[in-house]
Amino acid sequence: MFTDKEFIANKIKTFRKYAGLTQAELAEQIGISDKHVCRIENGAYMPSLETFLKIAQVLNINLDEFGLDVKATKNVKREKFIEFLYSLSDSEIEFYYNVVSEIHKGLPSLKR
Repeated sequence: MFTDKEFIANKIKTFRKYAGLTQAELAEQIGISDKHVCRIENGAYMPSLETFLKIAQVLNINLDEFGLDVKATKNVKREKFIEFLYSLSDSEIEFYYNVVSEIHKGLPSLKR
């Protein structure tokens, strides 16, 4: 049976490897030492909330992976749209944002 530290450690390690990052590369991206990442992944340290959220962001870990239901709505179409957005590259997001912004400007009934 996993402890919380072991569970979090294994998730972080798995997602880091999946992302193709070394401990040193992850550490550099989130601003901590590679030794600290090693200790987190070994279950010796529990990351602070700030560090945990940075790791989740860099590794693109959905907080649902940790049993946290952070969805603000039960609107299925909204959730599918959000999932779609997360799958896009930065340039694709920019493109779609510009398209939707122009459409939104032309439809005053959609403005709040």
